[in-house]
Amino acid sequence: MQVKRAGLLLLVFLFSLTVHAELDDSLSIGATAYLQTDGADHIGGNPKLDEDEFVFEGIMILNKTLSERDKLNVKLLGDLISSASETRLFNPQFRALQSGASGNKRIATDIGYAHRFDGFTMGVHGGYSYEADIYMSWPYGVNFGIPMMGGNSVLGIRLDGYTDYFLNKYYNGTTHGYAYRQTISTEGSLTQVLSPLDILNLTLTYIFQTGTLQTSYYSVFLNNVEQREIMPPQRHRGAVSARWKHSISPMNTLELGYRFYGDTWNIYSHTAEVKLFQYFFAKRFLLEPSVRFYTQTGAYFYERAFATLPTYRTSDTDLGPFTGAIFGLGASLIRPPFFPFWLDNVAITGNYWLRDDGFQVYWFDMSVLSRF
Repeated sequence: MQVKRAGLLLLVFLFSLTVHAELDDSLSIGATAYLQTDGADHIGGNPKLDEDEFVFEGIMILNKTLSERDKLNVKLLGDLISSASETRLFNPQFRALQSGASGNKRIATDIGYAHRFDGFTMGVHGGYSYEADIYMSWPYGVNFGIPMMGGNSVLGIRLDGYTDYFLNKYYNGTTHGYAYRQTISTEGSLTQVLSPLDILNLTLTYIFQTGTLQTSYYSVFLNNVEQREIMPPQRHRGAVSARWKHSISPMNTLELGYRFYGDTWNIYSHTAEVKLFQYFFAKRFLLEPSVRFYTQTGAYFYERAFATLPTYRTSDTDLGPFTGAIFGLGASLIRPPFFPFWLDNVAITGNYWLRDDGFQVYWFDMSVLSRF
């Protein structure tokens, strides 16, 4: 489970703290709780598995200005997987071997440094993620920010890599050494001020993955006989997105977003999002309601059950066709008079994700921000 879910949880929480990561001389501490359920009868997702799970995660982000041109960013993260996921319904004798209530713990850190040159800013980062005897990952990368047109445009370029090693444990509990996965991600973005009230962001992303791309302990069923999951050893992924922010008044801003994604596994998806930033009480209180719609096709080797056994096969519902919607609401207190001098911001966010394949996901974030 650590191979499949760790990236998702990190992205969810870092997305909620993106604004904090850009601040100078600040410390942000937060926590998130993630609950996934496939229904009381467990027929959502893969009907042969109980895919309920609960994950608790904590994160700390430190930003420090070292000089007029230099900045430091440090992230620390910890996961606690505290309840069962992917419990066996078909082969109960494998239940404890494959998953069960693992109580797995994961820690991760990432350190970034940025220097402002004349005409552009360059940043580098590197980190390490570890789950005892099960999973190790090394993220690293370089990024550039290039202001243009008097600062009304900013061109962003990123190159990131992720090297993963993890225990190759099959659905029946047998282990087969360690497996390897390499991911290379490139991103180009353009942020453009269109008017005093409007900002547009365009982003183009390409990702290449190679190695063991399947979740090693997942399986498929051929005429009710269990076989291990196998996926192609390479994957090319691309996405293009646009995001537009419009200031309706000094107290509220509307954001619209769209993203198209496609890959060489024949998964294609569309995402559309609407978000409102609404201030109250002299901008001391902020509400952020949002709704996001998502639909995707399934991988060419996905089936819920197989009549023949192809070379590549999966019954992972995250790689199957589904449609869903995410409803979110965030609330922030921003420097009210009763805050102590060192406390800048307290934010709480809740999200509900409903999918037409029977999955429901809830996650809740809370963070505090201090400037110094």
